[in-house]
Amino acid sequence: MCGGIVCTEADKVYKEEDWGDAEKADPYPKSKIMAEKAAWDFVKELPEDQKIELAVINPGAVLGPLLVGTSNASMEIIKKVLNREIRLVPRLNFPIVDVRDVAMAHYKAMTIEGAAGNRHIVVSHNIWYRDLAQLLAKEFKPQGYNVPTTHCPDVAVWIKSLFDKTMKMVRPQIGKVTKFDNTRMKEVLGIEPRDMNDTIMDSANSMIEKGLIKKPTPKKPKAEKKTAEATEEVAEENKETKENGETKENGEVKEEETKTEEKETEDKKDEQKG
Repeated sequence: MCGGIVCTEADKVYKEEDWGDAEKADPYPKSKIMAEKAAWDFVKELPEDQKIELAVINPGAVLGPLLVGTSNASMEIIKKVLNREIRLVPRLNFPIVDVRDVAMAHYKAMTIEGAAGNRHIVVSHNIWYRDLAQLLAKEFKPQGYNVPTTHCPDVAVWIKSLFDKTMKMVRPQIGKVTKFDNTRMKEVLGIEPRDMNDTIMDSANSMIEKGLIKKPTPKKPKAEKKTAEATEEVAEENKETKENGETKENGEVKEEETKTEEKETEDKKDEQKG
């Protein structure tokens, strides 16, 4: 099962024996802490003849390709910048891990000797939100995405957290770098973390394919734009001419035809008089 380690101390490298304080945690991490503790208590209280093995996976922010067309709290990190739901980037640091490494960790925890009865931190890298945004900007700005890369003042994050649940959850982590010891992930479960850039790009492309990130409206080429503007100008001129009682054809006033018609009318009148 997945559990949660809520971090409150700066400059500390967290290990499996560390637990978060459920009383101080926000609802989302609190639910993870309480669920994991309940699982350990359940196994501990089972009669000896009914004992089962339990191994826990404690991941960081899980990124990577989606299986279904719905987002989650971790993927909001990428969704918010590519959809430009935020204009400035908070001073946040994320411990991340690829969802494929998390999936493999679950499999290994069920099959490898030494995993049962233990917790396993599954985290690959730490990255600042601005650095993540800059990676996305480099890849997706040429495709028309307007990715924010400017820092957001801490006070602005505090104000936004008053009505944004995601910001409220991360507010205590502003400016903090939370480090994790992933020794068991590598040595016990035998998992070497995937490249961080691949994880981020696979996350973004997956969300675009699933329709969770809006595709930018294609811009018209300059030549096509100028042609369209010229056509609009001609149409406007023709409209003005008609309003003034003149008829244009190919841009010229049909004066000659009008004079000819007037002369023919006068000739017919003369013939009738004669």
